[in-house]
Amino acid sequence: MELFNRIDIQNIDVVRTQQPHNLISAVLEGYTETINQFTWMVSANTSPFNGWRVGLVGTDVEPSSFYTLRAEPDSAVVTSGCAAGGTSITVTTTGPRWITTADHPNDFPMYLDIGGTVVQCTGITGTGQPQTFTLTGGTVKYAIGSGFPVQIAWPGFVGQEAT
Repeated sequence: MELFNRIDIQNIDVVRTQQPHNLISAVLEGYTETINQFTWMVSANTSPFNGWRVGLVGTDVEPSSFYTLRAEPDSAVVTSGCAAGGTSITVTTTGPRWITTADHPNDFPMYLDIGGTVVQCTGITGTGQPQTFTLTGGTVKYAIGSGFPVQIAWPGFVGQEAT
């Protein structure tokens, strides 16, 4: 482990059921090790990684990258949800609509946070309200209900050049 690198914690909800079931990104700031003849225990000192997540813009940016900047509507909610493992939902927005696969096919897949669950969206159709979102079923681990908020899962931040 190198200090000040990003570490990702997956499946934390399996061990700690009160925790969210999505990926947790952190910066490793320090750690202590305790080693004896039977165990090796590491305690990590971390801080949130989100402040370091600077977005990328350009034609050579990987579409499914966590760092790709994407615009999202002012507000979006699920109109018609799906069960765990489902692959389609409808979403109603306030303000500009979501981009569609027909408009911007290279912007897919994208990762969305729907009511605290991170899912992979492989396509969006419809130019009116509501729009239909196609999801990768394996990423829909819990039922998605109507009224759940929809937003970009890991929004990038616009950096500012140091002066």
